[in-house]
Amino acid sequence: MTLKIDIRYYDDAQEKAFTQWPLKERIDALVKNGLDVDELEFLTYSVFTEQRNKIGWRTYADMRTLLPPRAEMFRQYFDLSLGTVTSRFPASDSETSMTEKVGVATSLLAANRIFDLHEADWTKIPKGQIRTLDFFCASTGKEYVEIEAKGSIVADANMKNPSVSTHKNGILKKKAVQRERVGSAHPSLMMGTIAAVPENTDQRTVCWLIDPPGDGPEMDPKKFKLLTRLEYYLKELQPLSQASMLIALRNRIEAIFSVSDYERLDQLRLVGATGRPFRFRGPFFRNKTIIATSRGRAIGRVFHLADREFMFVGFDTEVYGLVARQRFREILAYKSGLASNESELYRAEAWLEQRDFGNEDPAAFGAEWIEQKKRFRLQLEGPVMFTQSGRVVGAFNPIGDRKVPFKPNLLGDGNGVRVARQVQMGGSVNSLNAPPVFMRS
Repeated sequence: MTLKIDIRYYDDAQEKAFTQWPLKERIDALVKNGLDVDELEFLTYSVFTEQRNKIGWRTYADMRTLLPPRAEMFRQYFDLSLGTVTSRFPASDSETSMTEKVGVATSLLAANRIFDLHEADWTKIPKGQIRTLDFFCASTGKEYVEIEAKGSIVADANMKNPSVSTHKNGILKKKAVQRERVGSAHPSLMMGTIAAVPENTDQRTVCWLIDPPGDGPEMDPKKFKLLTRLEYYLKELQPLSQASMLIALRNRIEAIFSVSDYERLDQLRLVGATGRPFRFRGPFFRNKTIIATSRGRAIGRVFHLADREFMFVGFDTEVYGLVARQRFREILAYKSGLASNESELYRAEAWLEQRDFGNEDPAAFGAEWIEQKKRFRLQLEGPVMFTQSGRVVGAFNPIGDRKVPFKPNLLGDGNGVRVARQVQMGGSVNSLNAPPVFMRS
């Protein structure tokens, strides 16, 4: 499903501030037509923002444990079934961490359209010792782009309620402090965004745009973009790749960062402990799930979410060669040949271990034990989203019983009506003494 998000300048003063931007015509086009984004892509940006090299998110086993509750939690809070993003709860009963995820997803997806970037270009800059920004930074290769993302649950998305105004004032105040820091030799385009998510199902989410000027980091923008992309692939491939390649990539990133004449490392392939270049052939694909398309292949893993729902997480196979070859121009220009603007329906043959099913009987899903592989084979189908960075995400059900992807488990109200009930990220429940039991009516 395609989600529509309205893009608007915060006010006339902010629209005037954007007139100095070299890409203002792209912003005007978004303001006129809105932002169209696939449901799976939006969910991907929302769920994966916290993965960046955190302990507990680094391995396949970590993802198997943590991804299902994160995806389930997101859909408990937000409804994507109406062609936009709406909150299942009023602002008075909202969860800040979940609202921030929507703000980040909306901001980065809008910025991608404006600056021709993708998710591999963004890195999060931590808060410093003084009152500075907690923002996302990217480079076009020539200049920096800095985004501060905020989100609010509102009764009326078309009105600038106090929480939206507070975010706007906070962004401008922090940017004023940022302008006073030691100057950088490199220009930066800085954009503040506020995603106003309506409680009202008759409204669309609105992304308000704010433009205070800023200065970029001191590193050469081209080098920054290269390092950001390599760091992205290092972190995102950790649960899916062999340790030897990840070690080699980490060492190369450190080398590029440490030297000023980093371009002498261009086209110097990554090699393993034996000194041989990495190859991605038969053994590399063993026991992994492959999605084949007319444009190429994706390789990854399948995770059981809840009930009869599974999630595929993987990458375009070309990404592995891209990283191993270390051709800088190729990395800087990379956009996956699998990329599409909308999710597409595919079937996949997944290979799973017993523990992947939790306490469920694999046979109940139609899984078949294959002795030679020591794994269960499960035939799945569902929509798959291919992003420009090469990341691939699928929402699967066993063949024959496919449902709407990521349909939330909702509580019955006694009359057969599905209703949502809020839980916090820690598992505690607002205004309740015990966590709810989610079930299907």
